[in-house]
Amino acid sequence: MTVAAVDTARWSRAAEGPPTRASHLIERPTLVAELERIISREPVTVVAAPSGWGKTVALVEWATLSPLEVAWLTVAPLDEESVDLALVSAVEQSSLRSGPATRDRIELALAQRTSPLVIVLDDAQHAEASIRSGLLAGLLAQPLPGLHLVFAGTAALELTAGLTPDVDAGRLAFAVEEIEALASGVGSAVDAKALHHETGGWPVAVRLLLSAEANRQDARARRTNELMHEYVRDVVLADLDRDLAAFVLDATICDEVTPRLAGVVTEQVHAATQLERCRRLGLAERVDAGAGTPVYRWRPLIARQCREVLAEQRPGRSAVLRRRAATALRESRPLEAAAHFLAVGDAEAAARVIQDSWLWLLLTGSADAVERLGVALPTSVASGPALQLIRACAREVMGERRAARELFETAEAAASTDPSYRRQRELALLLLVDGREELAEAAAPARMQLHDDRRSPREQAAIALLIAWTEARVGASIDALLTALAVAERKAEVVGDEEIPRMAHELRVYALAWAGRLTEARVQLASLSAEASGSWERYVGPTRDVAEGLVAHLSGDLPAARRAFRRAISAGPNRAPFTNLARVLLVATAAASGDLRQCRRAALHLRFVPRVEVQGIAWPALRQAMLGSMELAAGEFARAVPLAQAGTEAPLTPIAAVAVAGVLRRTGRLDEALGALASTTGPDVAAVRVETRLTMAVRELRQERADAAHALLDRALAVAAPERMSLPFTTAEPRLRELMERHLDRGGLHVEFLRGCLGAQPEEAAARGLSRREQEVLGYLRTHLTTTEIASRLGLSHNTVKTHQSHIYRKLGVTSRREAMRSA
Repeated sequence: MTVAAVDTARWSRAAEGPPTRASHLIERPTLVAELERIISREPVTVVAAPSGWGKTVALVEWATLSPLEVAWLTVAPLDEESVDLALVSAVEQSSLRSGPATRDRIELALAQRTSPLVIVLDDAQHAEASIRSGLLAGLLAQPLPGLHLVFAGTAALELTAGLTPDVDAGRLAFAVEEIEALASGVGSAVDAKALHHETGGWPVAVRLLLSAEANRQDARARRTNELMHEYVRDVVLADLDRDLAAFVLDATICDEVTPRLAGVVTEQVHAATQLERCRRLGLAERVDAGAGTPVYRWRPLIARQCREVLAEQRPGRSAVLRRRAATALRESRPLEAAAHFLAVGDAEAAARVIQDSWLWLLLTGSADAVERLGVALPTSVASGPALQLIRACAREVMGERRAARELFETAEAAASTDPSYRRQRELALLLLVDGREELAEAAAPARMQLHDDRRSPREQAAIALLIAWTEARVGASIDALLTALAVAERKAEVVGDEEIPRMAHELRVYALAWAGRLTEARVQLASLSAEASGSWERYVGPTRDVAEGLVAHLSGDLPAARRAFRRAISAGPNRAPFTNLARVLLVATAAASGDLRQCRRAALHLRFVPRVEVQGIAWPALRQAMLGSMELAAGEFARAVPLAQAGTEAPLTPIAAVAVAGVLRRTGRLDEALGALASTTGPDVAAVRVETRLTMAVRELRQERADAAHALLDRALAVAAPERMSLPFTTAEPRLRELMERHLDRGGLHVEFLRGCLGAQPEEAAARGLSRREQEVLGYLRTHLTTTEIASRLGLSHNTVKTHQSHIYRKLGVTSRREAMRSA
């Protein structure tokens, strides 16, 4: 590459040509490659960004490496004729001489060249006259072959010259990796990601802050802040036109703005256009938001300095802007609205905002922020019963139960007759009450609030989700739970809220699984997005993982269920309801597998399950039921039965009822098993219906009423087969399996499903090395079919089945069909 050295003394600030690239700068190969691609292909390239974004540095690095010939012109704010003459001189590669600066001269000079020429016009905003009506205007309108123009300048290029950037501040910004390289060069251990977030990769700010951090001196840090303040005020804002500078100073009172909010705060009608300009200039970034609303987030360093400049130049302006922002944000972003009110000393207004939105804030992951704001309020405001009650709920969601109870007692002691307090209390009880009956009683008035027209859609969405969570705990009907979830999603979507629909979606999958609607649950599980982390997730626990594990468990996929439950226990908060539920279901999965090692490992998790009723969930009964299931799996009938019988002393949840009935049925206590299933509280779930019919079928078998037993088995299959609910049939005891085997000979709608269940073996069979086909053959060996009949069913030859059979005997260490059945 050749950089032409032109005598530019009359019009340029840099007579020596392009700036020299400093040796300490990092290389930026990705940016250089992009510049080369654009410049070599396009007749005109515009590189526009505020001062300090490294336009010149990047172009110098590109010019040094490019195979193209480059002439560098640094434009000074002089007259149009000087710029035009400099252009002609650069193309002719001669010293500046008098004569007309015409397009013809440039065309003639280009015709004599054998390779393209690139002319870089640095500080091109000073060439406005030529761009509008001079030689540059003609070259922009009708580019010449062999000539590439590169305009590098500030925001004025776009506003006054009408040139749209090809490379803007966003592309010039340092990436995190580049900040890490710079930090390493100056011996700094700064967090590169945090610095990138703070500055947006603004090169001059990155270098200043790295320098201050490397020196680690308070005085140096203060001086750096002063330099940044002066740079933003005297360079960045000064480079902007008056309207845009005023807009930036006003709009940065908020960390994030939508075009509507920016218009309200700044009272500028073209806020959307101004925000897009700010984005291109690197002052803000655009982030996605719900309902297609664009949101612009200011670079934190820029916003902070602009607020200081505003306070310095117009001391009373900040308070006016904050009140406008607070009023506009009180429904959509209540925490920010409250913070703005607090900043101007209006604590009462801040408290009202929190009282209007507290439940939505808690459910969408802001419990910590609500508590911090409550602490920040003046004592005269924060000590009111309404605020104390809200803080109690926030502490409960944060997992601080003791502090929550103390705040709740304080609020109750100072209970107000204000109707607004009573309405808040009705909702708060759904978070603070532990007793199942008390919780069910508290749910009724809360449901009434769901239909209160005075509530905003956002509040109604939050109430509906809380009611659904309550329905899930107290065991209301699945339809009632699903209806509440549908209301939550519908109301949330009205205001573009994405958090409540996500949580409702996860809870729906869990409800569908227990309802036995496994097909629908599988479809919805596949569409779940990645789970976000927030205080609500810390409160209820890993809903998604438990829902996934429950679907796999009921489907008979015990390894997948075990993985999901272990993931939930590992990731979930230790005391959260769904974390404890994962512990309980992990034990159920281990017991179903019949693997004693799995049972012993799973039993350790029961130590963490509460021994008292918490949040309306009967944990003691669940613990007893799971202990009984594990003892049964270990063959300890004498210990299993008392544990199961102890669980029947109180109404059982579906999980406990199925576990207890399984123990009692397998030990021959059929009437007790049916009694446990009949005493189930809550929804009529599919697992309970299937277990009830299978238990009744076994009772009919005992009384030698085979036809009635087969009819009951058919009814159980009618519930389970369409949803592929395999677990009750793959883990059945010998008497029931015998009934299932004989049922195959009767035919019917669900023969294939039943055959698959009989072929599915406990995990120990797979662990002994049986292939999938061998497991399938082993399933048929359980039936009364002959080898020839098995071959016909499987579409195999008689000899192939005999071969599989011999392999099965060898792997199981047996010599006959009867021994193979006993071993399996």
